[in-house]
Amino acid sequence: GEIDRFQETLQKTLEKDSLNPGIDFLYASLYIMDSYENHNIDKAKKYIQNSSEKYKSIDEKKLSELEEININQFFIDSLNVVIDSLGYDIAAKKNSVDSYEHYMKNYPNSKNWNLAYDKRNTIVYESIKKLNTWRAYQYFIQSYKGAKQIQDAKAKYERLLYEEKTKDKTLGSYRLFLSQNKNTPYRDEIEKNILKISTQSNDPKEYINFVKSYPNSKWLIHALEYLYYVSNKEITEYEQYFKNAGIYDSLNNLKRLESIPLLPYYENKKYGFINLNGKTIIESSFRSIKKEYLCQIIRDDFLVVGDKLEKVILNRNLDTLYKGNFFDVEDIGGGILKIIKKNEMQLIHKSGKKIYSDKLENAYVIYKKFILIEKGDKYELISFYGSKLFEISFDDVMHEGEFIIFEKNGKYAISNYQNLSKIVRNSKEKLKFIYDEFELINEKFLLCFANDEEELIDDNLNTIISKSKQNIYPINKGWIIKNDSGYQILSHVFDFKFSTLFEKIQTNNKYISGKKEDKWDVFSIINGEKILENYDSIKLLTDSVIWVKNENQEKLFFSNNKQIAIDTSSVINILQTNQESKDFRKYIRVSDNKEAHIYSETGEKLPKMEFFHIVKRGDTFNKISAQYNMKPSEVLSMNNKKNTTILVNEKIKIRGYTPKKLVTDDLFEIEEANKKGLVDKYGKLTLEKIYDGIRLIDDNTISILKNQKFGVYNTQTRKIIDPEYDSELIAYDSVKYIARKFFRYGIISDENSILLPFEYKSIEYWNPIALLAKKDDKYSIINIETKKEEVSNINKFTVVHKNKEKILIIYTDNGIGIISNSGKEILSPIYNQIDIIP
Repeated sequence: GEIDRFQETLQKTLEKDSLNPGIDFLYASLYIMDSYENHNIDKAKKYIQNSSEKYKSIDEKKLSELEEININQFFIDSLNVVIDSLGYDIAAKKNSVDSYEHYMKNYPNSKNWNLAYDKRNTIVYESIKKLNTWRAYQYFIQSYKGAKQIQDAKAKYERLLYEEKTKDKTLGSYRLFLSQNKNTPYRDEIEKNILKISTQSNDPKEYINFVKSYPNSKWLIHALEYLYYVSNKEITEYEQYFKNAGIYDSLNNLKRLESIPLLPYYENKKYGFINLNGKTIIESSFRSIKKEYLCQIIRDDFLVVGDKLEKVILNRNLDTLYKGNFFDVEDIGGGILKIIKKNEMQLIHKSGKKIYSDKLENAYVIYKKFILIEKGDKYELISFYGSKLFEISFDDVMHEGEFIIFEKNGKYAISNYQNLSKIVRNSKEKLKFIYDEFELINEKFLLCFANDEEELIDDNLNTIISKSKQNIYPINKGWIIKNDSGYQILSHVFDFKFSTLFEKIQTNNKYISGKKEDKWDVFSIINGEKILENYDSIKLLTDSVIWVKNENQEKLFFSNNKQIAIDTSSVINILQTNQESKDFRKYIRVSDNKEAHIYSETGEKLPKMEFFHIVKRGDTFNKISAQYNMKPSEVLSMNNKKNTTILVNEKIKIRGYTPKKLVTDDLFEIEEANKKGLVDKYGKLTLEKIYDGIRLIDDNTISILKNQKFGVYNTQTRKIIDPEYDSELIAYDSVKYIARKFFRYGIISDENSILLPFEYKSIEYWNPIALLAKKDDKYSIINIETKKEEVSNINKFTVVHKNKEKILIIYTDNGIGIISNSGKEILSPIYNQIDIIP
């Protein structure tokens, strides 16, 4: 216990024999004593290490002397172990990176060194996890290579590095990251994202670019299956890519099978499918099939069949695309199927990939490139991979011509496929909701309205007419712009500058007329040439006739350059039929104080029209000639008369009437004292002026009315059926009519002979040789020629199909059947019930 004397003795002994290992051993023992004021484990460690080194080189005499006081290699090693343990206890008590690193540095061979190493690494890694950045984990990986946490650190480093470098989730960041981190464990995920983003426009080129860029990708087949459908199954064009992936033969076989029309068959309580030649294409192996298949030829490239309690959608290779309970499936185009379930709607691709699932009202494919989904009262645009292409939803989306129009909060944004593709590829591009209204013109142009301004854009979204306070009107081969300054004409046909202003504008399909400095010019829209200029007034009467006025002169200008001067007091009327034909004829009627004339659109003056004058008391031949401005000899010639003797009520044919109404392209109505007739354009009398009414029914039929009875004039055959029927005749064909007389219907010929007696309550067209007639309370199909009933005793009928072929369900006393006007009896009337499957 006398530490001071002990330390003094050791100092003196050390001065005499510095190489004695016993002195270092005793110093080490001294420094580990808790009672020693200079207690220091690190110094003890140095002394024990020195003792161990010196002990190896002393002589036998000193070994013997040291042994006497129990100092030998065993005790030196034992003390060294004790010192190491004490050193670790100090480091563990502090439990810090510095304490453990100090211990590891000064006790390199300690049995606790690995424990201290692990403790140090644990403390460091906990701080790294709190930082939780890829740079922190990178530092740990590089600085603590033997640490047990290295694998966990690498995993977190890879994830955080991937997330940070691609946090904008853009195509560019994914591609850059993959190029800089070729061994990333997230390659499959990144390539999937690249595929989804790079193909958002669903263009074949996008899939080809992916296949070329990532030929070993896990998603290669996925991309090629989409390419098959987006390219409209053009496997030949992309043959090399399908072959490289080993799916060419499979797709080729699928395409072949998809081209085969199928019919179902039932055998051994199972359904299968055959082609139209009866060859089995798919063996009978299905418990049930879509019920509509029972009544139609199947041309879909997918099949809906039953498998136990579930429905299954198969492709023609019999690969399962979908399995589950659903009400219906609809092909909405572009390789997308819409599956309608009880509480949701699912969209799947025909390759079997699920695209989208939610409570939807509907879904539509736009341009075969995008999917529009309707959720509640909002619309969203998604890609063919189900990605939402815009952060916002829309109030409405309309597909007009080549344009797609989005509505949001009462404003419209205009786009098309190219523009949409650009926007979805570039997040900086946005839809611009700037228009209040729009109007589609000619499928190729859109007139847009915003804040009392108008703008015209084409289907490429090029601005044709810039936005301004103006009114824009389409004309043939161009546009008219009206603003406060006047009218402008925009057309590639004319060589005058767009800045040319007109005070007023007239236009039709062939001409455009503009007023400038109080003078009118007329230009041809066909070739852009100026054809008339410097007129006081101009009126475009038709596409071929122009009325012009200059000072005290008026004339008609025709498209064949013919000009006709007219009296300044003339009244001009356009005569045309009510037919909705683009090419129906028009005539110009010009009347002045003296007479009236009719001109064709080529400037041909039509002759005066013939009609009969009924001689009244007081009429003389000369008076009648003068009344119609005709020479007496001309009147004699027209009536084959040899003298001028006339009788009261005699009909005298005269010429001099100018009609006011056009009935057909070649026939005019003449009228006098409320009696009407017809003349042709050559002035020849066609129907005498004896009828109360004349009405055009169709191209060949004119209904005539007299004394409340109806007849017909056929414009092609020139045959007349005198008015003797109770209602207007209905043309059955070109030579037969349905007529009504004595409150019953019959069939008459164009010669007014009875083909079927007037004894039917109704008659309808059935086919050229037979009609559907009702007599008493029964319907029959009656052959017009033989008058025999081909089908009789029909109580009632229902029209199933009415197009080129008319099909009826008929109800008779014997049962229900189906007949067709093609001459075939589809089902004899012997059935109790027939259900029509839509």
